[in-house]
Amino acid sequence: MGFIPSIKLSEVLSNAAVGLWVEQLGDGRTALVCKAPESTIKALHLGAACTFLLSTIQAESLTILCLGLRVDDEPESPFKALIANCSPEDAALLVQILESGATTLHCINELNHPVLSAWCSLEPKSATLAANALRSSNHWLLTPPSSKLVKLPDLSRMLELALDRFQAHIHRSLDDPVSEDVKMTATIPLNLDIWKPSEIFEVTPTVTGGPFLIADEDEGSKLERMIHVVVDSIYPGSSYRSPDVQDGKILRELADVLGFDSDFICAVQAKALAVLTVHSEQPSSRRAGNVGKDIKKGLNQLAGALTNIRTGSSVFPHRENTPISIPNRETSLTHAIVVLSEMYTFVDWRAIAAAVAKASDSEAHRALFHVLDIQELTNLAANCKDSETFSHRLTQRGFFVQEKGTAYVRAKSPV
Repeated sequence: MGFIPSIKLSEVLSNAAVGLWVEQLGDGRTALVCKAPESTIKALHLGAACTFLLSTIQAESLTILCLGLRVDDEPESPFKALIANCSPEDAALLVQILESGATTLHCINELNHPVLSAWCSLEPKSATLAANALRSSNHWLLTPPSSKLVKLPDLSRMLELALDRFQAHIHRSLDDPVSEDVKMTATIPLNLDIWKPSEIFEVTPTVTGGPFLIADEDEGSKLERMIHVVVDSIYPGSSYRSPDVQDGKILRELADVLGFDSDFICAVQAKALAVLTVHSEQPSSRRAGNVGKDIKKGLNQLAGALTNIRTGSSVFPHRENTPISIPNRETSLTHAIVVLSEMYTFVDWRAIAAAVAKASDSEAHRALFHVLDIQELTNLAANCKDSETFSHRLTQRGFFVQEKGTAYVRAKSPV
């Protein structure tokens, strides 16, 4: 039994980084769909607590319904997917979910793979109270008549304000009073009965990636395979996972993923945040330290890979004997990318930005260095018509990192 989102929701998911939506399934059931980093979904698979959040928030002249899902994947900074919902259809479906006390939850990762599904029961008392409050709520719904009363720029501003206030509300200390802007609020614990995970395959014209399984404990290899699928969409037929380089009498790995054409080269090192093999109570400082070390190691590995590429060292597909011909390898604009499974909040991203700038300034490498996660890589590669577009997006993001002095940035989703 697997989950396939509707065409309407698929279009939304393709342009969203994270979020929570209500979906009417083909058999008449109603589901919650959450897009989240796969590291968070792995925590759910391991049994992390999960909570459904609802509030109606006053934002200027409108009262906006906001939805959220909190996953206790990390003790000091649990993941939260937040979204404003103005759909009249969803309002009725939400009441239905709350009154029944049951639904299904479907989690989508950065590549829009439906990687985890679960039967979901809501804590009865809080769900009933929320249903009663929501049924009598006068929050704003987007209908043809109501749309004429608010200009689009004003509506966009009010929705952003509502989300900001919703975020402030759920992040407040338990000792802080509830803001007067919060008209109704509910926190509903969810009990999940997780379905047996399915294997997923990703197919491009020249690469078949997979199987992808949420319970795969080889998290580093899985991240490499996900990256390869994305890179091959930019360089179809000219992308390689774990290519080898001649180092004296031996062959060793050049990079985790390599892609190129006649104008551009892309070399990638994957650094996965271990979730399935690490104790869930590991403190944030320990995780941040590990991620920081991985990034620095990845930057050094890429510098070595670029030296081999620029100096003409023989490069081979993994465990093959026929050399790869990389056109214009001495002069092509090159992007060297450390790809993480997640942009972990507590890392010193200003120090990382400085290290990226220093590596990019090296005349020996003649490359732009980047540090981002699989979500950001997927976003940058989305709807790229060619490698030039992809390179342009990476370059723009690199300039923005230098301007802001931090590597913790997100590019806007391409249209």
